[in-house]
Amino acid sequence: AWQLAAENPERFAALAPVCGGGDVSWAPRLKDLPTWAFHGRDDDIVPVERSVEMIEALRALGSPVRLTVYEGVGHAS
Repeated sequence: AWQLAAENPERFAALAPVCGGGDVSWAPRLKDLPTWAFHGRDDDIVPVERSVEMIEALRALGSPVRLTVYEGVGHAS
């Protein structure tokens, strides 16, 4: 989800990645896209830190973002 939106931000009204990890270098391309990310704290496939890093990078650019982390939930969020 992160990569698809970063490659084509004009195609989306908003972004809602679930248990996704992105590349923080994409943040400038995503900064104007409202984003609400979701991640399970106990995800052993994609670490929750990957979502946290993306959200922090977007917040640093003033992006309208949210992150919901589900405690006790793995990758099957």
